[in-house]
Amino acid sequence: MPLSFCGAALLALVAYDVYATILHSRARVGPISSALSRSIWRVARLVSSRRSRQSRHIFLSALGPTLPSASLRRFRPWHKWPS
Repeated sequence: MPLSFCGAALLALVAYDVYATILHSRARVGPISSALSRSIWRVARLVSSRRSRQSRHIFLSALGPTLPSASLRRFRPWHKWPS
């Protein structure tokens, strides 16, 4: 029974995240999308910390537009559809 509750809670969280990220009329980010974007940004800043200022700026500027697509990609199923 507790496992069913955890599964239902996880589905509810994902449904809310999809609603807040995609369907909500205001520019809002859901809790999963926010955590994913923050973690990607932290890793990118860590990787770019040893670069020169200009190189770091270029790297982080190129990474910014990939964050929304990373948020949308996480909803893609992991298995391949039958052809």
